[in-house]
Amino acid sequence: MISCIPNNILFKHDRALLTKLCQCAYHSLLIFLRNVIGLQDGAPGVALAIHTFGDYPEKFHPHIHAIAADGLFLKTGTFYVMPDVDLKPLEEIFRAKVFALLKEEGKIDDDIIRKLIVLPCKNFFFL
Repeated sequence: MISCIPNNILFKHDRALLTKLCQCAYHSLLIFLRNVIGLQDGAPGVALAIHTFGDYPEKFHPHIHAIAADGLFLKTGTFYVMPDVDLKPLEEIFRAKVFALLKEEGKIDDDIIRKLIVLPCKNFFFL
């Protein structure tokens, strides 16, 4: 899974946001899997890596690579496999979390969020 976001220059000038972006990805996956599988205490097995691809503004491209198990682990070690479902809700959860993060950090406001939501954003989330 590779997650990409628009307006990536915000992350160029505030690299601490990259860590928070990773947290958005993790929590989005957690919410999605818990809802799909129906286990509220399960934990995903996931490794996340932040890539920025370039130092110059025109080439700066922050994104997250994730290797994730297709289910949830219980504390007992039992693994529950995710059923074959549409991943579009995961994208929507991630978008909402990123918008909330950027708003909380004072990088965007509600007006910008409304404009971004209606744009067809093909580069927001890839699998």
